[in-house]
Amino acid sequence: MIYNAKMSMKDRDNCLDNCTAKPAAIERTETTPLLNDKTLIALQQLAKNCDENYGKFSSLNKKSGYEEIVDKKLQLDDNEDDDSFIMNNCFCSLILSPVYIVFWATMPKRWPIWTFIVSIAYLTGLSYGTVWAISGFSDALSIPHTVSGMTLLAAGSAVPDLVTSIIVIKKHGLASMGMCAAIASNIFAIVVGLGLPWLLKCLIQLYQTNGDYSMAFIPIESDALPYTSIVLLITIFALLLSLKLCDWRLYTTLSLICALIHLIFMGASISLELFVHS
Repeated sequence: MIYNAKMSMKDRDNCLDNCTAKPAAIERTETTPLLNDKTLIALQQLAKNCDENYGKFSSLNKKSGYEEIVDKKLQLDDNEDDDSFIMNNCFCSLILSPVYIVFWATMPKRWPIWTFIVSIAYLTGLSYGTVWAISGFSDALSIPHTVSGMTLLAAGSAVPDLVTSIIVIKKHGLASMGMCAAIASNIFAIVVGLGLPWLLKCLIQLYQTNGDYSMAFIPIESDALPYTSIVLLITIFALLLSLKLCDWRLYTTLSLICALIHLIFMGASISLELFVHS
């Protein structure tokens, strides 16, 4: 990803070199948004210079790509307040007001370190409560825990990734960062989120059994887990193939393909969990 940022900047610089009059240089870093106030000015100058020097876009009576980017960005900035209509809704605000009050009292903005620690504690408690509630719901309806984990619990745990993608990609234009955040969060959840609790549980059982390694384990109650893992690997290859077919760009077509892949994976996994038994 470090080289990806450098290559993207190099490509944009090469595009700027195609015009005779270059705009003012822009200092770019890994955390610099793709479109901010300074880059908007540069893009406006670039579009003007390209149209004056070449006249290609003016003769066709259509806007250049840079002008479309600028206009789209300005339009998003004008409609930015409309995106938060859920938060501005009176009914939603009334329901969420207790949560707002608790968060406002326990996580003041002037103490960022304290706010970060408290937010992690809230995430831990809410995650435990979510798992406990879904387990009780599954037992009440006689739904296998593996099925509820792949549907309800997976959807709930994906909300932070969704919020991160909205903030990072839509608000700041950092598509690469949004993709990496989604992938890294799942890797962290599997390697650390599962590995660390399992390690602690096995160490406790090892201590309770006086060092008997044959008793210090956690059984996984899923006969279809090997088959589900194979389906998951096929899903990953399908996602990579979809990205390749879309030229590694985030289009609406790619989102529809991803939704279709997810539905197929969910159907296959739930069918395996319900009908495969040892």
